[in-house]
Amino acid sequence: MANFTKKANNGSQGGGSSDYDAEAWNSWNTYLHEQHPAKKGEQKGTKNRKSKVISGVTNFVFDMGTPPAPDNEWKVKDDWVAPTNSEGETDYTDGVYSDYEIEFMKENPNTDFIWTKEWNDGAKKMQTVRKQTSPAQSAQEYGVCVDFPSWLVDYSKHPNAPEGAEENLRPMRVSLNGKFRGEVQRPITFETHWKSGEVSDKNLIRKICAAAGRDEELKESGWDIGTVAGAVCNFKVTSDLNDTGDAVFYTASASSPTAIEDMYNPMDEDELIASAEQQIKKVTDNEYLAPFTGVLLDMDMEDYTDELLEMVHSTGNAHAFIKRAEMSQSVLIEGTSKAGKDYSFEKGVDYDTTNFAKAYEKWKQKKDKETSSNSSSKASSKGLSGEGKQTPKEEGKAAEDGSEKESPKVNASKPQPVKSEPVVLDEDELDIPF
Repeated sequence: MANFTKKANNGSQGGGSSDYDAEAWNSWNTYLHEQHPAKKGEQKGTKNRKSKVISGVTNFVFDMGTPPAPDNEWKVKDDWVAPTNSEGETDYTDGVYSDYEIEFMKENPNTDFIWTKEWNDGAKKMQTVRKQTSPAQSAQEYGVCVDFPSWLVDYSKHPNAPEGAEENLRPMRVSLNGKFRGEVQRPITFETHWKSGEVSDKNLIRKICAAAGRDEELKESGWDIGTVAGAVCNFKVTSDLNDTGDAVFYTASASSPTAIEDMYNPMDEDELIASAEQQIKKVTDNEYLAPFTGVLLDMDMEDYTDELLEMVHSTGNAHAFIKRAEMSQSVLIEGTSKAGKDYSFEKGVDYDTTNFAKAYEKWKQKKDKETSSNSSSKASSKGLSGEGKQTPKEEGKAAEDGSEKESPKVNASKPQPVKSEPVVLDEDELDIPF
């Protein structure tokens, strides 16, 4: 999508539906897991995990602005002393501090100490550790989804698909941000470093660009987020299905972007089976793959079409992107440099002031009005006919076939912890590409 463009900022500059059908959702979750390209999964208790490296295309990017960042966490110093109880044992109660910590916080007012869980690779298990924290500056964040053409899903089987819907195959769409308890689990930032002027090579978006052979293009673009649009590379894709007997919990995730390489016959190293270019072309030419969609908070109002907002409404709510964007706010950064020079500047954007927020709210009001009008019309019709049949709510149905098959291209103007959760979505959170 050539017109999706936004340069990375410098880091230092200014309830479930009442119509919820548990059995239908359990079947849908099981179906998604069955469709994963890995033939077999690893069983651990009630959870079955499938994992395989497959090719995907970065096909949805949503500007989430600058939500408040989680605090930085640091390893405590070697001379740190833990808080203890009356028996002299370590006290893990929140808000209880040792004398050492109290004195440290007096000298460093912006710091705190917390207990948190951390993976111990040597012990091969999670352990409770003490961390020193400090406030982190908010950064430009994006919601990023990858589509996997080799993991095709028939959305006519979706619990909220219209009854009798025809087969509707689409690549599985996975959020790289993850979601836990209705919140974005993994913020994906994209800003240049104040000193180097570059985006870190550890940044996920840059890793995707590098794996897709676009790292030089990213640099030459001036660190434009649009470079990642339609990027194709391999990802480690995991599908977790936890069937407790009473409910089926499901989570899909993707990580570790790597380059697609030439494929050779394992029995004959000189026999090329498929070049990297051929494999990439197979992904991008897939007949079921929708066009790339990129959404910025400050596009021109006419760019927020009903079709675009319909798709953002489903995808953005399903992955908690909009909820995260609604927390975006502008903050005042001020202080004194090491050279003794005072500085002060504003950073970020207030969500409510953005064109997207205004267009989205207007679209929702229009949709609510149409829904109300349709409901009133049906109620009147029932009264005239004298029939007592119950008609399914229109708002609970999936959109008609075709609204997301032709995902609109957006002409964006240039502007400046981890458990599986049940897929229990409101009607506003249905990621159904019809």
